[in-house]
Amino acid sequence: MKMREVGPSIGTCGVALLAMLIFTNACLNMGAESFTGNLGEPLHQANCTRVLIVYHSETNWTKAFAEYVMQGAYDASKNTSVPTDVILTSVEEATCDQLVWADGIILGSPVYFATMSGPMKTFLDSIQFKCFGWPITQMMFKVGGAFNTGGQQASGRDTTNQDMLAVMLSLHMSVVGGPSAFGASARHKDSATEIVFTQQEIANAMQLGRTVAIVSNAHIPLRSYAPQ
Repeated sequence: MKMREVGPSIGTCGVALLAMLIFTNACLNMGAESFTGNLGEPLHQANCTRVLIVYHSETNWTKAFAEYVMQGAYDASKNTSVPTDVILTSVEEATCDQLVWADGIILGSPVYFATMSGPMKTFLDSIQFKCFGWPITQMMFKVGGAFNTGGQQASGRDTTNQDMLAVMLSLHMSVVGGPSAFGASARHKDSATEIVFTQQEIANAMQLGRTVAIVSNAHIPLRSYAPQ
């Protein structure tokens, strides 16, 4: 059975990787009602959910946090009996096809000078010219969320998530906050020899993934109303 993570794993979230094996391809052949999307093709069955998690991570802290977000998205399957399929990928590996595929998209970035990192901004800036042209209607009614890791207690962790959510709003997406008004966040220590998060940070990451997955499924029928 094929795992859906793109790129190598650092193994910080073994439970999530096991969940990937269990739920991969769960959205296929469900035999439920489908909805016609703005690409002229059926969206897929409304009783499954597709979540794309895109992160940038120079030091692996944001990637490790992304794996807990992924675990939360899979946990939504247990809470709602709605199968979830998740792709976890870096900004370097993310594709236009993955953006089209997803019902929900969660972005993760380290905090660089109180905002998202350059590679994440470059990825988002490329969506119009590389993927869709203008106007962009393919993202309408998809659901978005955001998370970050930063080295300080504050120093822009909220504004980093707000900046990523602002891009999603510009794409006519619906955004959710998750555990806080703007998403999930974790603090990392530059001097740490291993990647360790607090239990509250882990719970927040999982709640974000779970919330995006649940709300994304509810939005699938709405996407049939996006402009052609």
